[in-house]
Amino acid sequence: TWVTTSQLLTAGGNLILTPFVIHGLGIERYGLFVLTGTITGFLGSLNGGLAATANRYFPIYAGVDDRVATTKLLVTFMVFVLGIGAVMSAADWFGSPFVVRALSMSPGLRPESLFLFRTLGILLTFTLLHQLVQSVVIARQRFDRVIQAGLLCYALWVAGLVLVVHYHEGLRGIAIVFIVQQIATIAMIAPTASRYLTREGFA
Repeated sequence: TWVTTSQLLTAGGNLILTPFVIHGLGIERYGLFVLTGTITGFLGSLNGGLAATANRYFPIYAGVDDRVATTKLLVTFMVFVLGIGAVMSAADWFGSPFVVRALSMSPGLRPESLFLFRTLGILLTFTLLHQLVQSVVIARQRFDRVIQAGLLCYALWVAGLVLVVHYHEGLRGIAIVFIVQQIATIAMIAPTASRYLTREGFA
């Protein structure tokens, strides 16, 4: 029921929101917006088996209520992601100018496009962190919390896009909304995940 409700609300919201965003951003900006979303989604799936490992071992630990092992695995994964994320963000920062120059776009869009592309490393890092924290909650079968957090962040996403279009913030605004959404998602799901962690796991 939670999943179906979420799918209906987001699908309906996207049908209404997409024409508004296309009109507000313009075809060229919207194309760059979709491109960055596609790149992030693609790179997020290339996580080296991180998500699959989390989805296997967190439920095993949940089955025996082993909160120490859950905490240790989560901390290990998060440190690894933050380390890799720092490297990716640095590569993204220095590589983005070459990517922007390679794309065909109006010269006036290049500065804001560069800003957007330079946030992809940070965005991908937060996306992976969100997946890890969410895996702990899903392992405990708290699907309601996951969907509730997702719906709240979707509402934040919609509000952010409306504000970006209204105040003509362009791709810089889109980049900020992307990052705020991911941080908010982690913040909303973390309190539930923390119930299944323990201080002993940080030792």
